Amino acid sequence: MHFIPNATLMWKIAFAKRIKKFYFNCKNEDFCLSTNSRKKSLEMQIIADEFGIPINFRYLEVNPAFERLTGIKSKNIIGKTVREILPNSADHWVQIFGEVALTGKSFKFEDYSPEFNKFFSISAFSFKKGFFAVVFEDITKSKLSEKLIASERERLAVTLYSIGDGVISTDTYGKIVMINKSAQELLGWDSEEAVGLHLKDIFTIINEITRLQMENPVDKLIRTGKKIKPESHTLLVTRTGKEMTIAHNADPILDNDNQIIGLVLVFRDMTEKIKLIPVCDKEEFTHMRKVRSFKL
Repeated sequence: MHFIPNATLMWKIAFAKRIKKFYFNCKNEDFCLSTNSRKKSLEMQIIADEFGIPINFRYLEVNPAFERLTGIKSKNIIGKTVREILPNSADHWVQIFGEVALTGKSFKFEDYSPEFNKFFSISAFSFKKGFFAVVFEDITKSKLSEKLIASERERLAVTLYSIGDGVISTDTYGKIVMINKSAQELLGWDSEEAVGLHLKDIFTIINEITRLQMENPVDKLIRTGKKIKPESHTLLVTRTGKEMTIAHNADPILDNDNQIIGLVLVFRDMTEKIKLIPVCDKEEFTHMRKVRSFKL
């Protein structure tokens, strides 16, 4: 009886060989590893202990792109282990790549290499049990940009949290995302209580003269799509029922496509300042509030 090979298995073996050749044998990095020349690849063999637990891996082959982009020559790495070449990154890489080599699972993740002082996007797959290949891309610039953005956001959040004006940000549905310390004190709501509530649940404004409730800033912004300017005779009713004269405005938060993704509301207690204005000047003061926005 002649053995008839499984067609699917043979196809997988042939495909794996072609992939290996594509990644490791070509000379031009632009064609070898896609159009992104920051990518490079390695072929390695896992080393396990007597219990079959991965403890190391050995470099078998590297492509020209790897040499050019890392400065490590193939003659200085082939045949050596990761604990010899990259001792500070070895432990968790052995764990991850060991699973790839022994189970056939593929992984894609991001990691930092202290030896190169760089961040990498790493894709690993196995073409034969005990062996694996890795394609990785230098993403240091994008990671540093992300860290810079995160740092700026944190700085802004700290600034907004500590300024004297009340600041509240919401999503497009009017649910509160952030409320700073001043807003908490003015409204009588803690951040833990307020976040997740609708703005109208904690921010109620009425007209000082008519005593009618005024339109919620979120509803007005969604309806008009424009910045909300201060209105005269605006009273804020706090959680305890206390009323205070405020100046407030609201701006839409826009994404890169200029679509509204939220709102930021800034308001200030003007009660004491109004009390200091002579009666004869209050009419003029009220008029000024109608024609210009306060610079909050």
